Amino acid sequence: MPRILQRIWEIARKKALLAAAVWTLCAAAVAAAAVTPNDTPWRIAVHEAAVITGDTVTLGEIAQPMGPMPDALWQKLSATELWPSPEADGRSMGVNRDKLEQALEHYLGDTAQLCLLPDRLVLRRGGTLVQQDELASLVVKTLTPRARALGGEVAFRDYRLPDKIFLKDSTDTLVVVPDDEKIQPGRVSFWFEERDLRGETVRKVSASVFLDCFKDVMVAAEPVNRNTPLTPDMVTTRRINAAFLKGEPWDGMGGPWRVTRPVGENQPLYKDDLESLPLVRRGEAVELVFEGKFVTLRTMAQALDDAGPGEPVRVRNMQSQQEVYARVRDAHTVVVR
Repeated sequence: MPRILQRIWEIARKKALLAAAVWTLCAAAVAAAAVTPNDTPWRIAVHEAAVITGDTVTLGEIAQPMGPMPDALWQKLSATELWPSPEADGRSMGVNRDKLEQALEHYLGDTAQLCLLPDRLVLRRGGTLVQQDELASLVVKTLTPRARALGGEVAFRDYRLPDKIFLKDSTDTLVVVPDDEKIQPGRVSFWFEERDLRGETVRKVSASVFLDCFKDVMVAAEPVNRNTPLTPDMVTTRRINAAFLKGEPWDGMGGPWRVTRPVGENQPLYKDDLESLPLVRRGEAVELVFEGKFVTLRTMAQALDDAGPGEPVRVRNMQSQQEVYARVRDAHTVVVR
């Protein structure tokens, strides 16, 4: 007799649990049918784009809950069938806000009042959807190692990316391929390449991003005039975004140098702005040496041009006033052979 009572008690307990579950679902359904925006702390956010897997679009494929929505309620609502899916031909289906609002009112009733709608919903059957934030992450992941080779502090901004990319097949992958193997600060152009399992490119989508690269650059500590010899006290460093440099900055090596154009205070010193400081300068007096096979003659001359070590220079013999071409030996001597 006790065993029979225990069995009856277990059956009654199971029925009670089943009744409670049915009551919960019914209550959720009633709540969904009677929702009002002012009294409901959750919403349903409809995506701007979505991939559909079956013959019919479901709410769970195009939207997600926001706020404290009961799990049981979303499980029921997400399974709600809406309109027929796009054709499985790789083409997309676009639904504007007005038509989307009308369709959701038809299929969801009053619950449609709680939907947050985009201006346009784009659907595609099959494949994979890559959203813009995922595209940006892929760009940073791919380009950062190359950007670090530039030195300095690098950062990406002003992304010019598509809103989304639909991959034709769920097995396809997306890779970032820069136009140039070696990227430079400034606007960087690249391609999003969709590749299949064989590694072959299915299609390409162009995009770009702006690369900032902050580094210490040699600048003029004071205004420097053209042809002025560059001395250490005329140079300092300044943190500059290399994206806005107009040439290759001077690295502080070599010399002695002089500037070939006026440079303002705190302005970068470019390699093209510098030239080797001549040993012989125009107007200076030098010793002119005539070196023959058996005799060497020396006289004073005036340099008529600037010239560096080993370079030819035009000079005027101060005795004869004759102009000749000689080659610079040192800062005080030119030679004619």
